[in-house]
Amino acid sequence: MLHLAAEVAVRYSIIRPDKYIEANINGFFNIIDSLKSYKKFLFASSSSVYGDSKVLPLKENLNLEPIKMYALSKKNNEEVAKIYNQKN
Repeated sequence: MLHLAAEVAVRYSIIRPDKYIEANINGFFNIIDSLKSYKKFLFASSSSVYGDSKVLPLKENLNLEPIKMYALSKKNNEEVAKIYNQKN
């Protein structure tokens, strides 16, 4: 099955992490890979990637440690987007 969407709800990611890997990581890869010939792509992540960070204000260059599968899947997508951006 080809996924092109994402799972939401942080708490559910604890119960069914497999759904988050399949939909959020594989689905995002399918989308970004299909758009690689375009020059621009807008990607919005999630504040969940910051986990329990006590550092304020939150900044994109923080060393992040996601604490839930949902947050990890979104952080992974940020890294994939960076790589694709450098590639093109």
